[in-house]
Amino acid sequence: MRHLTDPVAGGTVCYLSLQNPCNASCPMCLSWRDNSTLQGLPVAELIRELARQHWDTIMFTGGEFVTFPGAAELLAVVQELRMNIGFITNGTALTSQYRALLARLQIRKVILSRDFPDAGQHAQWRQLPEFSDADIRDVLTRLADDGTYVQVNTVLMPSNADRLADFPDVEFWPVVDAWHLIPVKGPIARGWSDALRAAARRALDSLRVNGLTYFVVGPSFFHAPIEDVRASRPTEQAVRGRTCQVERSQIYVDASGEVLPCNSIAWECRKTVGFGNLNNTAPADILRRRALALATNHNAARVGCHACDPLNMLHNDIVSGQ
Repeated sequence: MRHLTDPVAGGTVCYLSLQNPCNASCPMCLSWRDNSTLQGLPVAELIRELARQHWDTIMFTGGEFVTFPGAAELLAVVQELRMNIGFITNGTALTSQYRALLARLQIRKVILSRDFPDAGQHAQWRQLPEFSDADIRDVLTRLADDGTYVQVNTVLMPSNADRLADFPDVEFWPVVDAWHLIPVKGPIARGWSDALRAAARRALDSLRVNGLTYFVVGPSFFHAPIEDVRASRPTEQAVRGRTCQVERSQIYVDASGEVLPCNSIAWECRKTVGFGNLNNTAPADILRRRALALATNHNAARVGCHACDPLNMLHNDIVSGQ
């Protein structure tokens, strides 16, 4: 692994989830079960308004963003406005079909989702085509040589807890800058046991001696009562009564057009805590509502908060081999 500094951290970031229809059917994801899709024109207007207000980065995500009609045009708008470009991909964007598109862009950050070291097992789990690790390595290497920050996101689950030590053997691992492990929520989390959690901790601790940097989302994942981990409750306890710094530096636009404080809001609460919808409200008005909300301690009760990793970072488990 390399150890570059995340170029997006510390700046203002807009996550754009362009569409929910997806070429994967991840068991832990709700998005692909919904057909919502953003319209290109309102998104372009939002990007231009964010640029006028000196936002730094646009992170593309959602339903595998490169399959969104007009994705190339939106990427061009961001580049023309000299904003940072980043994206989250299930691997599709790193295939040969999109190599020419990426070559035209200055990509600042790439996040690749990968839940198992074995490509076939990962593809079967997410119901994706099996992408070639060698091809992914080649694309990420070219991007990394141009200064792109590379992050891998892994959903930490009972089924991969004993396989974590094998990730550094993946072909593209030498160009990875950070490994982000996200404890699974919902029904799948009920499979956690003390033994499995201990196995995950041992695997990660064994990797530290080789200088591997990683961080685990979910306050006190390794220390909370196992009953809370199984019930996905630690985040509720951790955020109650705390001030969120994340919403002051980012927004998340979901595929239905709702503009939210961040990308870790519970599905059922999105319309409750949002700032407006791109489909019926001008971007300047939405950002004005956001500024007013933040000035009045927006969502002090942390309704719908899933406790993303930057939130109260000192209360999360952070381990670094650096």
